Amino acid sequence: MSILDLPSEPTPGIPYFSPNQDPPAETAIPEEGKALLLTFQPFQSKISELDCGRASVPIFSQKRIRYTMAYSSAGQHRTTWSWFNVYGNNRSVGSRQNLTPRRRNMERLTHIQPWKDITTYAHSPNQKIGIQLGHAGRKASAVAPFLHFSMQVTEAVGGWPRDVVRPGGESFAETFPTPRALTTEEVKCIVQAFKETAIRAVKVGFDVIEIHDAHAYLLHSLLSPYTNKRTDKYGGSFENRICPSLEVSEGSLCT
Repeated sequence: MSILDLPSEPTPGIPYFSPNQDPPAETAIPEEGKALLLTFQPFQSKISELDCGRASVPIFSQKRIRYTMAYSSAGQHRTTWSWFNVYGNNRSVGSRQNLTPRRRNMERLTHIQPWKDITTYAHSPNQKIGIQLGHAGRKASAVAPFLHFSMQVTEAVGGWPRDVVRPGGESFAETFPTPRALTTEEVKCIVQAFKETAIRAVKVGFDVIEIHDAHAYLLHSLLSPYTNKRTDKYGGSFENRICPSLEVSEGSLCT
């Protein structure tokens, strides 16, 4: 057998050496004569092409790690505890929109470089990385659930219970802050905040942007007739209630 020269080539576009993995780890390979299941076929997002076979496994297998990371920021900046995360889940679009004081966000320019470090690291072995954007709404200023599952963060420990907002309706629970109703202009500002955060997410290199519109957070509360009692353009009919979600999605697609 001949001896071959087999150099370990670097991954293109990475500022430090990382071996170029081709095909990337966890790429789904079809059996001979069989088509690859649709679940594992690559698809094209607006930002980049994604391989479901690679993306789905680390996202779900690291869920417990991600859960702890969601409450591990320092001054809402990403810390080194985030290096093993492949999906930045529920990053708020502003400091007062956070679920807890320890949630990370992308509100300020100082947040950008730490996230850029993460996306560069994720791309070094030819992998993809996504981010989820959200607004906690009336569930904001809450303690991490491993401390208490239903308790507000007081101002004494960094909370903002007097600045929690809602579309309408009451507080999320008795021990949560009493929220104030958003004005029409404030809803428009929140939609714009989603768009601006999505732009920053693209700039730092995220391949996927997911909008959190569930679990009683703000967009979900605006959508539900049980919590949305508004009488303006964002309340009443289903078409009005879903308007903020559509505006956020359309604004994010414009990135």
